[in-house]
Amino acid sequence: MFISGSAIIVDVNIELNSVIKNISFQENEEFYSLTLSKENPSMGTIHWTKSFKYGTMNILHFLITNNKVILFTSAIQNFIYLQKILDRLSSASCTVSILRLPLPVPKDKDLSLIQEITSYEIDDIFGIDSLIKIENNSILLKIFTNGLISYTMTKTEYEVTKIIEITIKILEVFNAEN
Repeated sequence: MFISGSAIIVDVNIELNSVIKNISFQENEEFYSLTLSKENPSMGTIHWTKSFKYGTMNILHFLITNNKVILFTSAIQNFIYLQKILDRLSSASCTVSILRLPLPVPKDKDLSLIQEITSYEIDDIFGIDSLIKIENNSILLKIFTNGLISYTMTKTEYEVTKIIEITIKILEVFNAEN
């Protein structure tokens, strides 16, 4: 596993298990690659560069869960590279979308039914600040309206998975009527 403190959750309209595999390709001078972990094929890395010979190699870790791809990044636009690779892998039309809060965020929603949340504050433009508890560990979780989530740095796969599950529950509460 890797150390993580931010992510975006990307919903995908194709069955990932049937198309996802290692791939590398070049378009013009640009290079793209997706590599799955041998130990855990639901994890991997995406690499891309605008110039394979002279450019910076960008590396993006990901986790696949319930047909969603968790991209460990603080740059929302990184979903574009996932889209490009999935388009190459799939014969079907692939659509990806970032899960996010509605803008403005309704302040009348109640998150008290999500037992892991110990406190929260809603800002209708910024998003949600919350404190969650996972196995007696307090974790600060922020969900921004642009889709970015940030949380107390962690390196355990269990905590990351729980943070994502809680985030999805929160997003479902706010998007239930939207």
